[in-house]
Amino acid sequence: LLQLLPPFGPLRKVFAIEPGESTSKSEIVIWRRQTEQGFFSDAAIGSSHMCRLFQCDAIILKKYCTFVAENAKEVMDRFKTLDAEDHFIRKVRDTQQEELLKCEQQTNEIYKNLEDLHEHTSKLFQLKADREALISKCMSDITDKLNHRKQKVKALHEATGWYKRLLSLRCEYSDAVKFIFTNVDPRDPDRVFSFSIRLDKSTSSWTMVECKPRMEAAASFVESLNKNNELSRFVRSMRREFEVVAVRSRYLVK
Repeated sequence: LLQLLPPFGPLRKVFAIEPGESTSKSEIVIWRRQTEQGFFSDAAIGSSHMCRLFQCDAIILKKYCTFVAENAKEVMDRFKTLDAEDHFIRKVRDTQQEELLKCEQQTNEIYKNLEDLHEHTSKLFQLKADREALISKCMSDITDKLNHRKQKVKALHEATGWYKRLLSLRCEYSDAVKFIFTNVDPRDPDRVFSFSIRLDKSTSSWTMVECKPRMEAAASFVESLNKNNELSRFVRSMRREFEVVAVRSRYLVK
């Protein structure tokens, strides 16, 4: 640009630039205004210098257009890059939003499952407490019943012992129950009187297996036993009948 300018001081003063320096658009506009106001008014400048000035304008305009075109291409490339980056960012954002929505849904499901699990666990604990209370009550009832039965068995054992001592009775157990009496015959206290009875579980009825000595009344006693199921009464009746038999046998001997 400086090579095209005439070697006059006013022009170099107007341009105020050195070779190799770049000229911006604003500097060119300022230079044009200064040139139009001062340079063309100088009578010393001829038509040849006007031609050079126009050539300078053309070169400046051409270089400025080239600069604008190059920068426009760079701007468009940058715009395309930014647009691609923006598209990528939008895509990543949409993907992240979808993943975030899925995470929120999963979190809500987890919280719901936790609530259901907590409710189910509470019910299980309540059921466990109720069952423990029921088991404790049942154990207490069973213990009370067992103690009552133990006391009853103890009383029965005591009564049975007293009963055996009173009746001079002992029992032998096999498939049948054998009742053995002594102290029946006053003349012979060691004489043994006995009978054996068996319970048929299928019919819940008693049968006479053996009776020594034989007694005609034994059959009627067994029939009464099957009707009223009073075993102690039956045993007492058999002993009294044995006493009658003993007395009869004594008179028969005489």
